Amino acid sequence: MMRADFRQYTVEFLHGKERDEAVAKAAEDYEAARGIATAMLAADHYLTLGVMLNLAVFKHDCLGSTCEAIKIAKEALIESDFYTSESPRDPDVTAISSMLYHNHLLWSSLI
Repeated sequence: MMRADFRQYTVEFLHGKERDEAVAKAAEDYEAARGIATAMLAADHYLTLGVMLNLAVFKHDCLGSTCEAIKIAKEALIESDFYTSESPRDPDVTAISSMLYHNHLLWSSLI
């Protein structure tokens, strides 16, 4: 995920073909991180939620895919039982889930 995040940040400074290549590589890295996280960790693990948050932000900010970002955020929240769980959560999980939730609300208001 760190490589994907790094590439996402470099996208902000690139233009033209270089930017397009960086976006494509970041997208590949985020999908790889998503696959690893969902295969090896629970849906409510802070690393899984972090991957989903960063992937959603990437989709919104770099690709302009607001609908896809909303879908990713909503899916992560549902799969991690954000809406239904009453048990205490790890502070990192709570923080990341809150960011996913607020981004979901913000992006939903844009469409």
